[in-house]
Amino acid sequence: MEGTLRLRLLGPAQVEQAGQPLRSFKSRKALALLGYLALQEHPIPREHLVDLFWGDKSEDRGRANLSWVLHKISTLLPGCLEADRRTVQFQRVAPSTSSGQAPSALRQAQDNAGSGQAPYWLDIVAFEELEAQGDAASLAAAAELYRGELLEGMYLDDCAEFELWLVAERERWRQRVARVLGELVTYHSLRGQYQQGLRFARRLLELEPWREKTHQQVMRLLAYSGQRGAALAQYETCRRVLAEELGVDPAQETTQLYERIRDGELRVEAWEPGRWEDLPVALPSFLTGEETVEVERPVFVTRERELAQLQGFLDQALTGQGQVVFVTGDAGQGKTALIREFARRAQAAHPDLVVASGHGNAHIGIGDPYLPFREVLALLTGDVEARWTAGAITRDRARRLWYALPLAVQALVEASPDLIDLFVPGAALVKRAVACMPGGADWLSQLQELVERKALRRAQDIAALSDDPNLQQSALFEQYTRVVEALARQRPLLLVLDDLQWADAGSTSLLFHLGRRIEGSQVLIVGAYRPEEVALGREGKRHPLEPVVNEFKRHFGDIVVDLGEAEDL
Repeated sequence: MEGTLRLRLLGPAQVEQAGQPLRSFKSRKALALLGYLALQEHPIPREHLVDLFWGDKSEDRGRANLSWVLHKISTLLPGCLEADRRTVQFQRVAPSTSSGQAPSALRQAQDNAGSGQAPYWLDIVAFEELEAQGDAASLAAAAELYRGELLEGMYLDDCAEFELWLVAERERWRQRVARVLGELVTYHSLRGQYQQGLRFARRLLELEPWREKTHQQVMRLLAYSGQRGAALAQYETCRRVLAEELGVDPAQETTQLYERIRDGELRVEAWEPGRWEDLPVALPSFLTGEETVEVERPVFVTRERELAQLQGFLDQALTGQGQVVFVTGDAGQGKTALIREFARRAQAAHPDLVVASGHGNAHIGIGDPYLPFREVLALLTGDVEARWTAGAITRDRARRLWYALPLAVQALVEASPDLIDLFVPGAALVKRAVACMPGGADWLSQLQELVERKALRRAQDIAALSDDPNLQQSALFEQYTRVVEALARQRPLLLVLDDLQWADAGSTSLLFHLGRRIEGSQVLIVGAYRPEEVALGREGKRHPLEPVVNEFKRHFGDIVVDLGEAEDL
């Protein structure tokens, strides 16, 4: 990529070739115009550009100035602009890095992302691509691309409209980078990589010095890594910043954390997988103490060969090669028992694995929309008490699901708000979230506001989906996928969908959408169904699950564990 022209906008605007800055851009307005166009994904009318950059000139003078600057940009960067008499568009490079291919190094990731086939490399395109991949290496590479605020140092005194746009755009990118840094802090903290987490937490404080939660994270990370004095000093920094910036004192939670560190009561040993108790999450009373509920354990006929098959699929998923697999067999052949035993062994072997399950239900009816996926999302957002009380899940599994609640709710609030009330009841979700995070969180207040707004303008309920199964279906599927992907960045997931022969068409469509998107994630979806019932179809038509299974077979290969075939051997 030696000859590639690089345009950097995250920080001081800079055009580079062969690693060296081009000195030809002497006009601040030309560089501002180039940056503005590069940030747009669609053609911009010339009239709009004239108003932004030459609003104080006559129309003829403004259009002439625009034409001259566009000519200058095209001369310096041939082929970067596509212009006609009405509109102008920057030729943004299409993303090229394959999903799920984690970069081996930050520099390699930055170079590869957004390279495309054109001769221009754009840091914002690279950032977007790396952010979408979502693994830790890609997110770290994205964070490295942020050298400072968007178009740092750029100001045009005579362009008020441009300045207003720039302020809003800088804030949007600042929030975007803050989310990436927050994910990296959580990722490294949960794995006991305190120095790495501390590095990203400090960068987050540079962006948002008033963010008290980040000060708390820095205090914990310093204490966990044995820097007790620095952790106590961080509290004083937090107190001073809050007083200067906001005129408030630290919250009680922050002061209590300071006192625990001061008195040597905060754990400082390294976190290990499964050490859920170190997370800043409050357990409800029914999940504290020892196991008291007898968990239902079905009679299980050993099927070591089939268990080994499923374990092989899980091993692939844990390396970031997520996929969908199926267990098939007639009624009474042990599909559910096999999957339960597999899940039990998998959780014992992988202390950070989270298991959630959903079922089709003949008693409720085929028309009940998205039932298996609503049950899965309910568990992932902490709705575990009823199942634990009934003995359907162990306390350990219930705790893991409860600890997943903050991550799932944050994803719902930030990227999947339409799922609230449609897939998971909002009022109950707020109660669980408040119980989980008694110290509060930014996303918690957002959740409460969102649920209140939905209550005022009651959205269409679950029943309405059965009347119109295509209602915003693509948007709902995408939002559900975002929640799963966000969780899988922090914890590997095993999602079980039983009795799919009774699932509605919407559920099978969602399964297909999700299955195509998890190939780069630590997610294994295990579906179970009775093949004879699927072969019979529904009401004289092809069963909606059949083409989905066939497509997954074509794409993933041999992904069926057939218990009927095993019994014939």
